Amino acid sequence: MRGHVRKRGAGWAYVIDVEGGWPARRCELCGHRRWVEVREALTGCDRCEGSLAPAHHERRQIWSSGHRTRRLAEEAMRDRLRTLDEAADPFPSELTVAQFAPTFLERKAPSVRPHTLNRYRSVIERDVVPVIGHVALRKVKPAHLQLVLDGVASTRGRRCVEEAKAVLSGMLKAAAAGGLVDTNAARGGTLEIRDGATRPKDLVPLEAEHVKALLRLAVGTTWEVPMNLVARLGLRRSEALALRWDDIDLDARTVTVSRSLHRVRDTTGSRLACLPPKSAASARTLAIGTPVVELLRAHGEAQRARRQLAGPAWRDDGYVTTNALEGPLDPDSMSTAFKRMATSLELPAGVRLHDLRHAAARLSLEAGAPGVGVPHARA
Repeated sequence: MRGHVRKRGAGWAYVIDVEGGWPARRCELCGHRRWVEVREALTGCDRCEGSLAPAHHERRQIWSSGHRTRRLAEEAMRDRLRTLDEAADPFPSELTVAQFAPTFLERKAPSVRPHTLNRYRSVIERDVVPVIGHVALRKVKPAHLQLVLDGVASTRGRRCVEEAKAVLSGMLKAAAAGGLVDTNAARGGTLEIRDGATRPKDLVPLEAEHVKALLRLAVGTTWEVPMNLVARLGLRRSEALALRWDDIDLDARTVTVSRSLHRVRDTTGSRLACLPPKSAASARTLAIGTPVVELLRAHGEAQRARRQLAGPAWRDDGYVTTNALEGPLDPDSMSTAFKRMATSLELPAGVRLHDLRHAAARLSLEAGAPGVGVPHARA
């Protein structure tokens, strides 16, 4: 067999052509293809119920995406080719849910954000594999999926159940696209979210005095600036921590959001990395008021003083907010710090950093001020 590597999304992928093609049958009405070797007896088209033409060989490829570098993709491809040369079936009919899971995550990696991929991996490892990981992929039925969802519902809320349902549906959709299952058992509306799962968590409203108390508690700490950016500008935590001084114009009183900071986890470990904003609308320039301008100006002066003391040892990545080593702050650490402050101040139960962001716009509008987070007008 032969293969090659190619750039795909933010990473690299390898593609292997299955030698000699693969037996397939086409529907005589709609032309839909069904692979033969990974199936039970084929009786008709699973789309239009039309008759299937006699089997013939068609080109089939093995894809593996999500490799961080070209070299890693080439190494993975050589390992896979070595396995195939030893006569292993590239598409075994008894492929289990647990065996397919890594392939699914590799294929999803280029199209979802790191945090989302980590959530997918967590759902699969915690909720899916322990329950149905041993089941052959082609034998998965709605009852298997319902068993997973009921297990999640017994200990966690509705949002977690809906997330597990989305992951299961995505896995089976990918398996169907690859010809590994006849039908997606998650389709058709047969799955239920059982009573007992709680409703999705609503936003916890924060009053002006709550926000003021929180910002007073943050004064002089590592989190003073990022908490103010979230509370006063409505930035996401990932946007506030990704800001560099080049994004800020104190004379023009603007802040430009052009990236977000996330903890990326893969087979090599975890690291902080800047990624594009969550959506096209998230890339924006915001007008900032006097309190934020004065805070940033004082913070910049303090940072420059530390730079002079550090000399050549200074790590100059340009971030506005940094840790003790002058590296970027971890978004998860900011959420932990917020919870600690909220507990200390006895803020409403269940309040999250996310609620602080939404409080910014609400309190601004209630005060009759321009809405927080509104893009700055450009000439």
